[in-house]
Amino acid sequence: MALPSPRTESFQPSPEAVDALGERWADVWRSTPEDPLPVGRAVSSSARQANEARVEDWLGRLERRLAARRPGEDDDREILALVDEAATMAGAGRGEREELVGSPALLRASRDFVDRARRFAPDLDAESLGQALRNAWVMLVFERLLGLEVACTPAVFGYSMLYPFTDNRLDRAGGSAALAAWCERLEERLRGGEPIPCSPHEADVHRLVGEIERSFDRDRHPEVWASVLAIHRAQVSSLGQQGREPGADAVLRLSCAKGGTSVLADGFLVAGRLEPEDADFFFGYGVALQLLDDFEDATADRRARHWTLFSRPGADLDRGLYRLRRFVERVLASSRRLGAPSRRALRGLVRRSCAGLVAGAVAGQEELFAEATRRHVEATFPVRFSFLRRRRARFRDRAIAALERELGRAALDQRR
Repeated sequence: MALPSPRTESFQPSPEAVDALGERWADVWRSTPEDPLPVGRAVSSSARQANEARVEDWLGRLERRLAARRPGEDDDREILALVDEAATMAGAGRGEREELVGSPALLRASRDFVDRARRFAPDLDAESLGQALRNAWVMLVFERLLGLEVACTPAVFGYSMLYPFTDNRLDRAGGSAALAAWCERLEERLRGGEPIPCSPHEADVHRLVGEIERSFDRDRHPEVWASVLAIHRAQVSSLGQQGREPGADAVLRLSCAKGGTSVLADGFLVAGRLEPEDADFFFGYGVALQLLDDFEDATADRRARHWTLFSRPGADLDRGLYRLRRFVERVLASSRRLGAPSRRALRGLVRRSCAGLVAGAVAGQEELFAEATRRHVEATFPVRFSFLRRRRARFRDRAIAALERELGRAALDQRR
């Protein structure tokens, strides 16, 4: 895939330019082959048994550490050691592990984000906080990629928190007239207006927009606000994926628009301006993340009649899996920054993360795939998929419990 010519001017996220990016990455998806990637070195049964024993031991130590942690305790060194050990078990090389644990700023920024979230919304549930934190991590990684200070800025906090406050509302509400009016008021607020919120929840959404305003003045940074309006429009358009099934090409265009504009806004809210090549990569990476998320949620989306490339009736997930893996590789190859020697470890970390998401989706939805496909994906995975399913649920439950303890303390402090 040809890379855009390096240029120095800032990308202008006009509706026409954003639509052009969406069509470009839709074309990349259409032209991506569906044949399997070569299988790497298979993991032996004895190695899997040893890996599973190590994971069991690691999970036990993590659970004991989380249970014993006291409010305000500075346990960065111990947590970073556990993260490094987990990365080693996953096969990450030294450079990739240093990207994770070599920058304590990432952990400090994550902790700062959780602390701010506790103060902003003491009653926020742990799953919603986790959703917001995942987007914040993408933005923090972009700060590192662009050579900026890794920090939880007001823009990082405000935009990431908007996800559980807006995206989930759109998913649940369907196409009601009340939702349409809510979307219109939010667009007015994003344009700098001051509409009267109709509920405490809506008032919180407007306050989060105010957090972004603390970082980026509208007159000095019009590109930032154009990118935020682009994701809002894409989210509203994506309501067409609910209920009545749209055509395959319409689904692809909606998915590209929603995913691409989401991460394009991440980039603008981190840097204030983006070169065209960076804007192109961030948009493509957003498409990849959206498709990875849709792939992982194929079963649930089918039940909810939320139509994506992987939940549509008749969708061939075996072929979709192979195309998705190759598409991710093409996205990563489009970034000159990730190809630089100083960023190759970060590129490896991102690639490993995406591969893990694909493997986890197959492990959690085995009934959707042919036996040969499942074996192909599992062959190089360090543990059995059956083990992964059981332990991932356990890890998720423990992580949510830890966040709930943090949120519970915030609610108690608020009442006091």
